[in-house]
Amino acid sequence: MMFFIYLFFFATKFLDSFRLDPDYGWHIFLGKNIVDRQSLITNAIGLNHYKEMQLHDHEWLSDILLYLIDRHLGYIFLVIIWLIIYLLIIRLSQKTARIMGKGNLNSISITTIITMSGLLVYQGIRLQILIVLAAVLLYYIWNSISSSRKRFLYYFLIFAIGNNLHGGMIMLLPIPLLLEFKKDNLKASIILLPILIIAILCNPLGIHYFELMIDYTRNDYYISHITEWRPLFSIPIRLLNYILPLAFFLFILIVNNYWRKIPKKELLLLSIYLFLGLRYIRFFPLFMVISAPYVAQSTKDLFSLVKNDRFSKIFYLMVLGFVALLISSEFITAPQKTDTWSDPDYPKNAMNFIKDHQYKGNFFNPYDWGGYIKGAHQEIDVFIDGRGPQAMATENKTILEVYYDFFSEDKTVIEKNLESHQISYVLIQKPANQKLSFFDIRVLKILKTKKEVFTSPKNNLMVFLANNPKWTKTYEDNLSEIYIKN
Repeated sequence: MMFFIYLFFFATKFLDSFRLDPDYGWHIFLGKNIVDRQSLITNAIGLNHYKEMQLHDHEWLSDILLYLIDRHLGYIFLVIIWLIIYLLIIRLSQKTARIMGKGNLNSISITTIITMSGLLVYQGIRLQILIVLAAVLLYYIWNSISSSRKRFLYYFLIFAIGNNLHGGMIMLLPIPLLLEFKKDNLKASIILLPILIIAILCNPLGIHYFELMIDYTRNDYYISHITEWRPLFSIPIRLLNYILPLAFFLFILIVNNYWRKIPKKELLLLSIYLFLGLRYIRFFPLFMVISAPYVAQSTKDLFSLVKNDRFSKIFYLMVLGFVALLISSEFITAPQKTDTWSDPDYPKNAMNFIKDHQYKGNFFNPYDWGGYIKGAHQEIDVFIDGRGPQAMATENKTILEVYYDFFSEDKTVIEKNLESHQISYVLIQKPANQKLSFFDIRVLKILKTKKEVFTSPKNNLMVFLANNPKWTKTYEDNLSEIYIKN
């Protein structure tokens, strides 16, 4: 049975890898520019109005690798690499569970199933998967290597390399710091912190690396306006991917009081990532993966407590069935194509129209499509993409805040922004009506929010342009509209 789950999982991840990640395009763009210039990028190149804005590339090494592999070997090779990363994460989780559970087959199987559930959330070539790989590697090193010197060396290497691949690696610092904390050996615990700080500073950005964290704490506007930074229970509620697994985790850890058996420092660690997962949806898959061995151990304890083979088999089959359902839902919606830039969620035809008509001047584009445009049409400077939404564009506003000013309820604000930024043509993303579940509707009633906000969203900029004689619509399809200034 597990063989078919494996086969189904990797077939799904293979197809899912061709669902273009919104940030993939600008990673390729930056990688090309680093290679061509033979230097790192420190400003917002590729943007039209804010190209001089200071914006360090915290994923510079990943950007170079993505670009070189995509250019010389093709996107399909990146897909294969990502499948290998998924397999490594699963295998490391299994090995950790084997060490913790002393080789118990059920513990390993449950760990595999939960890890797969967490990984299903990631679609396309998404760099965040590298953080998950680093996290399970840190856990495995702590569980499998007895020498603290060797462990510290491996920790150093993981953070030294990892922080050049993804700026978010700093979020994994609590893992080695808490796991290595010992009251009877405080000296070793204290030594580890400067070792990890030195590792983080082992990149060309130096102290500028920490500007990333400072920027994220200086302004929290992005939290309420970017989907992956919203709380876990945001509308639409993802019942299958998040809520049911969360309920299962909490039930298993609480029902037989297994959480009391978890060492306090490890329980604190799980609590930190559970909080991050609830507060910011992007961290929940990370919590799922690192908690998998603990949930598996708790399940093993539950089986030994009940001492009923029929219960164990039914329980195991139910969990297996849920994951099969989860994989099936992802498989059905996965794109059935292997062309990098032909994802139907992106404006391929509209951008070809702009290119064919050689529109000139400053271009305003939807935030979600900026990365795609920079990858598919690198010669076109965009207004915004996924880079640094928290970066300060003016003295008191981030670039994301400036972007959303274009969608103000006040028409004069929209007009003022179009004029001040000298926008010549605009690509509009048509509002998509969301289908709300029973749970979504119940939450909206509790929050006293009208469901029409989600089922019939309004694009104020589109309404403004459509009714303004200074602007003319030159293109329209099912996804987008293009307006040009007269």
